[in-house]
Amino acid sequence: MNPECRLDLEQPARKANLQGDLKLIGLGGIGVAAVAIASVGLVHIPQSEKTVARAALIEAARLDNGGSSTTNCHVNLAGVSSPPCTFGNNENGRIMLIGDSHAAQWFDPVRMAADEERWQFISRTKTSCPLLEVSIWYPSKAAIYKECEQWRASVLEEVAAAPPDIIILANSSGYDGWIAENSLPASRSRAQQLWETALIQLLKRLTPQSEVWLIRDTPRMHPNYRACLSYSDDCHRARALALDGLTDDAQIAHKFGNAVNVIDFTDRFCDEKQCSVVIGGEIAYRDYNHITGTFSAGFTDDFRSILKHHQ
Repeated sequence: MNPECRLDLEQPARKANLQGDLKLIGLGGIGVAAVAIASVGLVHIPQSEKTVARAALIEAARLDNGGSSTTNCHVNLAGVSSPPCTFGNNENGRIMLIGDSHAAQWFDPVRMAADEERWQFISRTKTSCPLLEVSIWYPSKAAIYKECEQWRASVLEEVAAAPPDIIILANSSGYDGWIAENSLPASRSRAQQLWETALIQLLKRLTPQSEVWLIRDTPRMHPNYRACLSYSDDCHRARALALDGLTDDAQIAHKFGNAVNVIDFTDRFCDEKQCSVVIGGEIAYRDYNHITGTFSAGFTDDFRSILKHHQ
């Protein structure tokens, strides 16, 4: 681990060609255009077929929630406890993925890495519910998110009773206006203070027994990126805007030495100036702030490296 307590994970081949030509992968059911485009991209196809193919690709990406959804492991807003969602045998260790939907998007690569390295994988994720002990104000209900507090308490109790060897922790950076104090939304500056304090307390609670890896949040696309994608592969957002407001927990992690590390995948989405929607010929995003299960699966080797690092 370097002195910054950060693991910058990037594959040179992918970084050198962030965009690539958009291809249809796994969409054989949409007809002849799919077969042709899967072979040659969207370059030599009649415009009408390109339009249909693009629409199918965009819709497939939108629905690609990954394994946390297909296994029903991800807990919705109303849920207060996680299903078992424990996979594999504890031959070499136990790894637990915890957080909100921004943790759930890493379900597939962590599960596959654990399987390949013969670790047991446990998933504990819930919509809009970070593991940090902050009070979440749910704007649409104008109320405290009590279901989150109940779920969080059960997960923390589970971790305390049987600490995993590794905890992968990920959360959205988009909780501005969602953090409450005294049953009311906190100001932005106060919310940041509450978040940082809660993160330090959480890491103090977890690290005596477990090695913790914090995943920095993924860059945010423009909310209307699909409109661009409907006619072009060259859809991107300025890096500065895509990263604006995303928390960087490296300084906090540094206080915990080797017990806490930060994984920063930013350079897998962005070059020095911009972040792309289409990466390596795949649509990377299912919405402006979540990545697809298909794209996420491409990070399996990175999580395998984490397991090997622990050994």
